Amino acid sequence: MTSAPTEIAVLFTVFKPHDEIKQTLDSLRMQTEPFKLFVVDDGTPYHVDYENLTHGIDVEIIRMPQNLGRTAALNVGLREILKTNLRYVALIDNADTCAADRFTKQLNFLKSNPEISIVSTWVRYNFQVSGRVMEAKLPDTWQACAKLLRYNAPITHTAMMARLEVFKTVGLYSEDYPAAEDYALEHMAHAHGLKMTNIPEVLMDTLEMHESISGGNRFKQLQSRLHLQQKYANWFDIHSYLGICRTLILMYGPAGLLRKFKTTLRV
Repeated sequence: MTSAPTEIAVLFTVFKPHDEIKQTLDSLRMQTEPFKLFVVDDGTPYHVDYENLTHGIDVEIIRMPQNLGRTAALNVGLREILKTNLRYVALIDNADTCAADRFTKQLNFLKSNPEISIVSTWVRYNFQVSGRVMEAKLPDTWQACAKLLRYNAPITHTAMMARLEVFKTVGLYSEDYPAAEDYALEHMAHAHGLKMTNIPEVLMDTLEMHESISGGNRFKQLQSRLHLQQKYANWFDIHSYLGICRTLILMYGPAGLLRKFKTTLRV
């Protein structure tokens, strides 16, 4: 990393990390843009030597006494970041890795496009169990992202960089939508007139531990998605109706159909 002034906070929430955390931190060490890392350990029940793991990185480590969940951990980190003079916040998840120039490209994009408040990138998903690899190439214009928002999140959490003003405007992550806090944030930002888009380049690799589209957490996520689609619906826009119908199909449709959706779409 260079010795230029730091403008970027990197928020990294962690729970029960093992060896995979090293690859994430190594990818951060390779960044061509300086940053300050905020690690929020969400109540890991064993000792993690973050001081040694983050050696050479400008870091603030926040250890929560008990596990409160991802949304609460994100908000703990954001409250600390909002106390600083940093101007941008980037996110990353444990086990994920980013290209060395990810932060540089996102920072330059935001500085060159003042009308954009949130920028993500294309993401490569690596499925641990099957070895399958999938690239999520989300829209690269704010207009297309606004349309996709009716159906699903146009921004990928682990690849996101936002102006810190976003959180000063819309507030912290909402805890009212379990397993869909990012989708809620994107709806709130859109409702405030804030624009978002993606850099059309794979700058992130994320490790998926499983490929199941079933289970209580998945259904909870879809329930939250449905509530958000209904809350922010434009009832004069056909895409609001189509987005709601799509979510209902994912919630209650036949398993075979859902597998096809999962194979062909980012759902």
